[in-house]
Amino acid sequence: MENNFLNPNFTLVAKNVEFIHKVAKKYMKGYYADFAEDVAQTSILKALEKIDLYNATQSKFTTWVYQLVKNTCFDFQKKKRAFLTEEGFFDSSKYNVKDEEPNTNYEKFKKLRELIFSLNDRDTKLLILKIRFNCSAREMSHFTDLPEKSINTFVLRAKCNLQTKLINSKFEF
Repeated sequence: MENNFLNPNFTLVAKNVEFIHKVAKKYMKGYYADFAEDVAQTSILKALEKIDLYNATQSKFTTWVYQLVKNTCFDFQKKKRAFLTEEGFFDSSKYNVKDEEPNTNYEKFKKLRELIFSLNDRDTKLLILKIRFNCSAREMSHFTDLPEKSINTFVLRAKCNLQTKLINSKFEF
């Protein structure tokens, strides 16, 4: 990255910093939302490092940087894979999950998915809205037609029901 500040394409990156942050926030939702700023900064650095690879005749700069940010987000999420446990999410990079066969992880995912969808419809919908989409109580109330004041109780019951199913099925992570 020698004298990148003198490169005329450097101004393209500087002008699109806000765009890079928006794309990072778009792809870093849910569990990963806290890491959006880190990914945006990493993406800016990657854009500066790889600016010489950008060819204005092939695509617009925003298209090129959008793809770069999107790939950075996906790479980050692969490194920080999250799995659902009774307590919520845990960061698998702290454990030796990577050493397992990919098919084993896929089988665990399928089994967990089956357990979630074996719950009653209300519990399944609430868990998906809360865990996958990180919806607020008001949003969940809107989607489920349940009273907003009772949503947290219903979510807690759904988590308890899932925990019971996980224990009964002897599900191992």
